[in-house]
Amino acid sequence: MELLFVDESGDNGFAPGSTPLFVLGGVGIRPENWKEFFWRIVATKEQISRRFGIVIHEIKASDLFTHRGSFFDTRLHLQDTMWIYDRLVDLLCDPAVYLLAGVYSKSDFSKGEYGISAKHLVRSFTERVWRDYLGKLEDRLLDRTERAGQPENAIVYYDANPGHEKYIRRVVREFSRKYDEKARFPGAGIVEDVILRDSKTSFLIQLADVLAYSVFQMSLHSGSKQRILTDAIVERIRRKIGKQSPGGANGEQ
Repeated sequence: MELLFVDESGDNGFAPGSTPLFVLGGVGIRPENWKEFFWRIVATKEQISRRFGIVIHEIKASDLFTHRGSFFDTRLHLQDTMWIYDRLVDLLCDPAVYLLAGVYSKSDFSKGEYGISAKHLVRSFTERVWRDYLGKLEDRLLDRTERAGQPENAIVYYDANPGHEKYIRRVVREFSRKYDEKARFPGAGIVEDVILRDSKTSFLIQLADVLAYSVFQMSLHSGSKQRILTDAIVERIRRKIGKQSPGGANGEQ
């Protein structure tokens, strides 16, 4: 069994001013590793607090770089910000977890969707994004099932978002309720409905936010001087994602 904690970066809208990309980032872990990893996150937050005198109520990558939320009025220098970010990337690259990321271009999607209302465009895009993303998770589970010789399953947790909930729940059920008695391992794959959690109460969803934000920045500013992440951080995240199987966990649509 695996637990996948997911958050997004960007938005799923098509109105003027919307982000050009929508990114889903997930941090996966097996239940038997959850407790030890939870305390590693706590230790990292305490390390940051001791060094900079900051009480971190919630880890949000965008807040770190814009000095909002827990980082409001902290007057961190850029080198301090990058030191903190590097510690968070240490957690993302921990052997106890795997990373699942998907990058989705709205312009590529909308080219084939003519004459659709804005409301239906959002629904169609959001559902397609989640079908692709959960398809990556299913591929991972089926690959692990074949190698282990027994069914592998996962439960998906997502940062509570009322605007996404009905779309996500519908797509998750497409996967979780799929059962083919003739398959070699009919019980393998995603199980249960998506579980919605407030990111403030889930350290792993907060880490998923860091991943989604990082991949968004890497994709939006690839090869650009505007990119705020260092080459070293980008390489570490790419290496970690590239270790996933089958065929890597990142994708762009």
